[in-house]
Amino acid sequence: GRHAGAIIRSAHTGLTALRFRVDIAEAENASLRARIKTTKAIEKITRIHERRACIEME
Repeated sequence: GRHAGAIIRSAHTGLTALRFRVDIAEAENASLRARIKTTKAIEKITRIHERRACIEME
């Protein structure tokens, strides 16, 4: 009856909140992955420039 309906509504609310938190976590994850990619690209470019500078000094 009414009690079962309240339990179902409560469970639904909990699931909705959980989905929202999962969505936020996934967005943060994607953002971190993008930042890591950018950092790796910068490090690669830096290494290339350092290597070039060493070769030019020889």
